[in-house]
Amino acid sequence: MNATNKPDGIIGLKLNATDEKSMIEDSVKVLGDTIDRMYRAGEVFTPPPNHCNKTDENWQLGIQFLKYLKNVSLIGKTGYIRFDEYGDRLFSDYKIINVVNGHDKVVGNFTSDKNNNSKMQLSINVNDISWPGNPTAKPLGKSM
Repeated sequence: MNATNKPDGIIGLKLNATDEKSMIEDSVKVLGDTIDRMYRAGEVFTPPPNHCNKTDENWQLGIQFLKYLKNVSLIGKTGYIRFDEYGDRLFSDYKIINVVNGHDKVVGNFTSDKNNNSKMQLSINVNDISWPGNPTAKPLGKSM
């Protein structure tokens, strides 16, 4: 969403956080914690396949890394850090942005569910969205 040439009508997420340094520090802390827990559990660190097009090779360490990463639970500079089964960070706060005439317009939020912290909650005002080509009527498709 930070590109200078983003087209009108696109929709994206923007994390409600302004302290980029803290976000980077937390990311490094999460990665370090994950690698440390893997090492202590006796995981064997192997190099990844040297070609992406080798479909017959599964890099087991990568699969294990993702499992460990999804089980991270720690307090960082940006708050409590935990992930859901899809790898999305819980306890986050995102704005849903719609680009209109080259400017960002907030049309909703994607935040932690107040009743169930292990889920995220979507609230969006579909009527505020300007779709590609600038129509305000929602295109045909699955309803929100």
